[in-house]
Amino acid sequence: MSRRLLISGGSGLLGKELRNCRPDAIAPPRSSLDITDAKSVDRYFDEVRPEIYIHCAAIVGTVRCREDPALTMRVNAGGVLNTVDAAVRHDCRFIYMSTEYVFEGHRSESGMFTEEAPVAGMSINARSKIAGEMLASAHPDHLIIRTNFFNRHFMGLSGTPYRGAFTDQFTSRDFVDILAPEYLEAAVSDLQGVIHVGTERKSQFDLMSRVFPDVKPISRADVDESLPIDCSLDTSKWRQFKKQRV
Repeated sequence: MSRRLLISGGSGLLGKELRNCRPDAIAPPRSSLDITDAKSVDRYFDEVRPEIYIHCAAIVGTVRCREDPALTMRVNAGGVLNTVDAAVRHDCRFIYMSTEYVFEGHRSESGMFTEEAPVAGMSINARSKIAGEMLASAHPDHLIIRTNFFNRHFMGLSGTPYRGAFTDQFTSRDFVDILAPEYLEAAVSDLQGVIHVGTERKSQFDLMSRVFPDVKPISRADVDESLPIDCSLDTSKWRQFKKQRV
């Protein structure tokens, strides 16, 4: 029998895809589970008694996080503190969804980061996720999944379509419908600590052109943002784990 699964951020891109993969998952609205409110979190954990909790709720996007750093830290760090506390007291496995942007990736020789590589995020979003990782690691049965994913609808940071895709930014990300089943597999496994989940190293342009052949190639210099060059992840640990399970 599947263990009872609770997902925060169930209305977001990743939360929706996880629910598609696990229709029996519990994914309450914020009105029922407000991760910034410790009493709300404790009350909901008491009510549903989850056995596995996947923490997807977060403030995302470089621009949005920079505009409101206090809210970003309250949600991305404070929300983890509240849910870790509840998960420990309810003997619930804790899965924290992190990001490849915990690595700076600002040098051309960067990339293919291992789980043991030091973290040093460039943005307030990345730093808030690093704080979340530290809090999640206090749980005795935690798994931190570092990853990144795209929406096939190809929407930009501001909610408008990109003018193109970067040829000079490298990543291990892929489309969310490809990676969500991998996240669930890791969540229900006995893995603990940190794991990198993604696909092969590629440029953003290479990825997007698979489904949008007419996508325009652009450079990081074309946008008014400080973007990393290469935050690609070494996923060999995850691939080896999967191979051993076959």
